Amino acid sequence: MRRTFWNRDFVFALLGYFFLFMSVSVFFLLPLYLEQFRPSKSRVGVIMGIHSITAILVRPLSGRVVDARGGRKMALLGIAGMIAVLPGFHLVRDAGALVLVLRAAMGAAWGVAMTATIAACSDLAPTDRLAHSIGIIGIGGIVAGAVGPMIGEEVIRRAGFGTLFNASVLFLLAGLACMFVTREVPRPEGEREATARSRLAGHSWPVLAVIAAMPAVHGAIRGGVVNFIALFGTDAGFARVGPFFVAFSVAAILTRFGLGDISDRFGRK
Repeated sequence: MRRTFWNRDFVFALLGYFFLFMSVSVFFLLPLYLEQFRPSKSRVGVIMGIHSITAILVRPLSGRVVDARGGRKMALLGIAGMIAVLPGFHLVRDAGALVLVLRAAMGAAWGVAMTATIAACSDLAPTDRLAHSIGIIGIGGIVAGAVGPMIGEEVIRRAGFGTLFNASVLFLLAGLACMFVTREVPRPEGEREATARSRLAGHSWPVLAVIAAMPAVHGAIRGGVVNFIALFGTDAGFARVGPFFVAFSVAAILTRFGLGDISDRFGRK
């Protein structure tokens, strides 16, 4: 009988990932805030994209630390870093250096927190249900990606962008609390590093490069859409862009529920 991964700690870790992603998803609307400063489209692209660039740059190092020290501790550290950065957005008065630095710092902390939270969730799932559990974890982010912008639009309409930044902090505090009460799965010293090395063994660097390129291409396409959909919606005359995120997320969720465990059953390749 295949073991289930649904337990108290997995649910709390999943909620931690959900609230973490909620805090980031409301920033999909940041281009609307920057629009008042009349920046060029390329400047908006740099400000939005620097978040992903720094998140990518910290992952090789943070991933090794997560393997060595465990996901829960690093998730708490990453979330705390995001909480420390977020109040700075209240000081943004133009599309200059400050908002760029804040986005870069937030991206770095996000890269640590997201990697660690996913690792913490995965550690709580049986190995024969790993792909299915990762699919469910991803649903937490997908739902947040749909709900966050819709809530964000309502917050902006009613209370402005300052309240939106405060809401992002509240989501992070909720995520911090969820990860704090999640149990860390103990592993013998060195087992995490050995497991990571064993997964890479037997694969050539060209093969690994092709595999690594897949999420890079996906991220470039998705980022280009997500980072500019708010401005596109404004230019096209749409009152809200929230429904786009809902439609995008519903499709992804239905796919994961229907096919989430297919690689557990038939193999990754």
